[in-house]
Amino acid sequence: MSNEDSAAGPTGKLRTQALVHLSAFLASAGVFISLDNWALATGAGVPTLLAILAGLLAGFFMSHIFHEWGHFFGARLAGAATTIKAQPAPLFFDFDYAGSTARQTLALSAGGPLGNVLVIVLTLYSLPVVSPGRAALLAGMVGSLVFVLFLELPVTRRIRSGEAPIDAMMGHFGQGKPLFRRCTRLGVAAGAATFLTLLVL
Repeated sequence: MSNEDSAAGPTGKLRTQALVHLSAFLASAGVFISLDNWALATGAGVPTLLAILAGLLAGFFMSHIFHEWGHFFGARLAGAATTIKAQPAPLFFDFDYAGSTARQTLALSAGGPLGNVLVIVLTLYSLPVVSPGRAALLAGMVGSLVFVLFLELPVTRRIRSGEAPIDAMMGHFGQGKPLFRRCTRLGVAAGAATFLTLLVL
């Protein structure tokens, strides 16, 4: 098999997605850490504001990456079939809801929020909250967690109540934009509350 054929296969596609996502994760973390260190060193207003903005964005991007890979590993550990996309993408794989069992779909669903929790725990362990920028980083992560919990947990409840996975998905996400707006407001509120709480602690 040629290198080109290998790269086009499932393993090659997965490797490409992993490298792109890892690069995005490290870039987000690197930009934030640089700005946060600048703010800590100077104590000036502009560096602090930039560190806060970078922290919020990095918290979101890093959470999204952990969330999607959590979904992926949850599905794979449950033995579900997944299709890796050929081109790098934030949502890098497709899951066959119609052809998967309830157990497999529940494993997929659980993996995403667990990924969010994992990145929060790792961040708390490795990065003490000693600056507004770091408070913003955690606020972005907590806001992302709350967003996905309200967005995705209703699907889990519907499947556990006996509804077919594809019907649960279509029924819930069929609510469209109002659903996403509601979950976004809840995520923003949770993030803001986290940020303000960490600032006064």
